[in-house]
Amino acid sequence: MKRLGRIYQPVIYDDVGHAFLRRGFGTETSGKEKEVNQAAWSRLLSLLSAGQIKN
Repeated sequence: MKRLGRIYQPVIYDDVGHAFLRRGFGTETSGKEKEVNQAAWSRLLSLLSAGQIKN
């Protein structure tokens, strides 16, 4: 990442499985998964709109 000039900021969402983004829209999804799903999508969209994610 450094060699490519990229900033890497890992975020770990506790108490959810690795597929929480996909399951977060399901009708049988736990409240925690829905909450984390929304937070992750909001973060991604914010990074995209700020131009912080590049090819």
